[in-house]
Amino acid sequence: MPNPAPKRRGRPPTKARPVDDMEAGFEPAAHRPAARQAARDSTRDTVKVTSRRGAMVVTGRNGEQLTRRRTQVGDPYDVPLNEIPDGWAYQWNPVTVHGEEQIRQQNMHYANGWRAVDATRHPGRWLKPGATGDIIVEGLRLEERPKELNDEALREETHKARQQVRDQTDSLRLSKKLPEGFDAGQKYRGTGADVRLTIDRSLELPPSDYQPADDDA
Repeated sequence: MPNPAPKRRGRPPTKARPVDDMEAGFEPAAHRPAARQAARDSTRDTVKVTSRRGAMVVTGRNGEQLTRRRTQVGDPYDVPLNEIPDGWAYQWNPVTVHGEEQIRQQNMHYANGWRAVDATRHPGRWLKPGATGDIIVEGLRLEERPKELNDEALREETHKARQQVRDQTDSLRLSKKLPEGFDAGQKYRGTGADVRLTIDRSLELPPSDYQPADDDA
């Protein structure tokens, strides 16, 4: 049979007396104000929502304006008018055709005032965000020039088209005034008439009875 555990000598343990909140210098729990917790969004940037032309514009981090400007998949070469700077005109000009660089056309467009648009002006529309350099999509480069030069070119094209119409009209009038033996048919498309001369067979000379000498005789 095991020996019983020896009894400890000394004072008996004292029971802990509950400490009153008032004695400890604290207010009763019922009267203590609730601790203020930090808001979760206190470290986030403030989101500001505005509207522009009926579309929602949200100010995100670092003051960037965020929109939903591409909700549909349409023409990849479409340039919204509100993204073209005032006083300038945009145009897609060829750079390569079937992988072959078009140096002659590039020089012609350069001489007519066209310059490449940098990708930083339209981030994330045709190239990935943060990309720099020319905007080239399937062999076409987005270029710009002052609107005054573009308007001048349009006036010249309009004048050229009207001149072609006048030339066609004049050629039709000419066909009614040509003398007998002339024909102003519209065989070919162009600015002038295709004038042909027909010869009366009655004016041709009859064949001669002359026989050339035989050199071998």
